[in-house]
Amino acid sequence: MKMLNSNVCCMNLDEVVQKVGNVIIPSKNKAYKQLEVISSGDDKVIVGQTIYVPITAGYEIEIDREKFTVVNAREIILIL
Repeated sequence: MKMLNSNVCCMNLDEVVQKVGNVIIPSKNKAYKQLEVISSGDDKVIVGQTIYVPITAGYEIEIDREKFTVVNAREIILIL
């Protein structure tokens, strides 16, 4: 999988977020979610890093029954 245009593909490391209609209800009342980078189109974000993004950032995709989150590098608030 190759990401383009500063997009970053990640796996969710947090507990599942509950969705009610179009409203997102985070577990543990967090304002961010923790993700592990799987593929990156940005030079500053390296595969294997842990990143934090706002809970509403990015969008989910499903490939081979696995769920991934794709976010833009501009939405990242912290890289560990």
